[in-house]
Amino acid sequence: MSGEQYKREQEEIKVPKLKSPYNIDLNSIGGSGEFPCPSCGTKISPDDKTEDTYKIIETGVKGDELNYITLQCNKCGGMIKVGGFLSHSLDKPEQEQVI
Repeated sequence: MSGEQYKREQEEIKVPKLKSPYNIDLNSIGGSGEFPCPSCGTKISPDDKTEDTYKIIETGVKGDELNYITLQCNKCGGMIKVGGFLSHSLDKPEQEQVI
């Protein structure tokens, strides 16, 4: 395969660009944990169990407590990392696990 042919094949491969997630701290929003998508304004609610509005992409735990979840808005595709779940101080660093 020539260098030029290899270059053309590489140009044909389209890799989708990953969006950096928006960060939401539940401690700063208060209330019931409901917030608008930072990209399109769609209401994201912890009461929505249907995944009609968003889907859970990733969860992270420290020890046996939920540390964060990464959501994707179904309307705009925006990625949202939601933190502030830990109920205790993070003085003792623990190994974070991604599930």
